[in-house]
Amino acid sequence: MRTETKPGIRRVVRQARRAMPAEVRRDAAEAFEAGFFAIQDGVRAVAGYLPLATEPDIEPLLRRARNAGTPVYLPVAAPERTLCWALDSGRYSASAIGGGPEPIGERLSTEDMVRRVDVILVPALAVDRAGHRLGQGGGYYDRAFAALITGQVTGQPRPSLNQSGPGLSLSQSRPSLSQPAKSGVRRPEFWAVVYDDEVLENGALPAEQHDLIVDAALTPSGLLRCTVPA
Repeated sequence: MRTETKPGIRRVVRQARRAMPAEVRRDAAEAFEAGFFAIQDGVRAVAGYLPLATEPDIEPLLRRARNAGTPVYLPVAAPERTLCWALDSGRYSASAIGGGPEPIGERLSTEDMVRRVDVILVPALAVDRAGHRLGQGGGYYDRAFAALITGQVTGQPRPSLNQSGPGLSLSQSRPSLSQPAKSGVRRPEFWAVVYDDEVLENGALPAEQHDLIVDAALTPSGLLRCTVPA
């Protein structure tokens, strides 16, 4: 995939996801849930998303978090291809803009949401080991978190997460998001949710300056932390 364009890689990944057997999807959904809860000690609140039909299924993970009393925030499509957020109450309505169901409740800006959460689970088609993420192509997440990427928004200090769970591949986290901002306040971590074979080698994904960089990839095998290339 190294020499392919973003549209070309998207076609390959989407085709593979459509061909994935239902039982493999179910097993992966269980693994995402188990993997997250093996390492989520210290996560006081999380942001996620309601997956599209072929996206990795994290609904069991989000439901378990909600039932355990962990606040879960979900995105809502907003004008100009950006996002606002709402607390997940388990009640949903059709999106006024399109793209699937969205949570019912008070809308929060991205700035307000990031001040409340420790981890943001983001959809992706692929991610490389340097943290470059390939999304669906709409640019919603890139626009929503542009201010955070450029250091204009900071979140509350977050505790160190327990990283001793099974299946983890640990290495030094990217400093871009996991290190303190200029104000000294830490930002939440971004974890892309992908299947194991969608984690690619460094440089395999075309990268642009506006692209959201993630701290880790949550896969069925565990959490893979992204590293700065040597």
